[in-house]
Formats: sequence, structure tokens, C-alpha cells
Amino acid sequence: MIAVERLARLALGDLDDAETAETEEHVLACTACATTLERLVRIGDAARELIRAGGLTFPVTTSLADRMLAEGLVSRSYRLAAGAVVPCTVSATDIYALTVVEADFGGVTRATLTVTLPGLGGSLRMDDIPFDAARGTVSYVARSSLLRQLPSGRVTLELHANDPADRLLGRYFLDHTAFTAT
Repeated sequence: MIAVERLARLALGDLDDAETAETEEHVLACTACATTLERLVRIGDAARELIRAGGLTFPVTTSLADRMLAEGLVSRSYRLAAGAVVPCTVSATDIYALTVVEADFGGVTRATLTVTLPGLGGSLRMDDIPFDAARGTVSYVARSSLLRQLPSGRVTLELHANDPADRLLGRYFLDHTAFTAT
């Protein structure tokens, strides 16, 4: 069995040539993965529509982030080094905000990003997120419709390696200024 994330990336055309060939070869020999891939392809149009409408907050690969930027879906981008505090905001026309955090991924095979937003009384935890070890980055997009609802305050991000024990890779901060309609 191949991870569903990898099958989804195949369905979206988000794998490099070698990964595509390897995954397609497996799918041809594995009925369970072929069935899962078929379902992902069928829901592809609905998923693309939901993403284009700004309906999700989710981790993204570098190539998917680049594609979303090229298609005009990302209105704002923030790049954070560990310990950094960066101001951020949102406008009425924004669809997504892209946040890229930097870390040393040496020896990391699994990572978790936790985002705590002001005024919501909870955190969004994203497990097994894709990361680019060579570039030392992990990225996610936040739907701007959610960001427009937030009060001014500090957004805290924590990146953890999960292999084999949990360890903090970095803590990052965005100083969010609340949206005001003009």
C-alpha cells in the first residue's frame, strides 16, 4: 500500500518524474491503490473547485505552492526563520496566505506543524506534513476567509520532528492585524 498522500499527489500531477513512474508501477500491480487512485481522480474536479474557492487550510509541497502562486490563489506570502516575529494581515480580496517556515530537517522523516490562532481558543495540528529537506522548508496555506475573522494578536507556529521521539525544530510567530472592512 502506498500512502494516500502520495496517490493524491499523483492525481494532482504533483510528483516528479521518478516518483510518478514508481507510483504508477505500483498502482498497476496493487488493486487497493488503483481503487483509491480512481476515487481521487473522480473527486479531483470537486477538490480543485474547493481549493480555488479558498475553502481549505492545508500543508503544501513546494511545487503545489508554486502552482497556487502562479494561478493567483496566494495573495500574501510569509517566510519565517525560527524565533522570528513577522507582521501579517489580510484583505477583503485575499484567497490564501502562504506561510513558509525554515528549519533543519537533518534526520527528520516525519514532521508536525501546530498553528495557534488568536481568539479561537485552540490549535490546528497538521501531522505528517510534507517538507523540503533540501531547502529546509515546510509550507502551508491558510484560507483568508478564516484569517479575516481573527482579532489582532500573535499567531504561534511550532514545528516538531516526530522520529522517533518528538522534538521541537522551531517556534515561529506572526503578528496578525485584524481585517477591517473599509
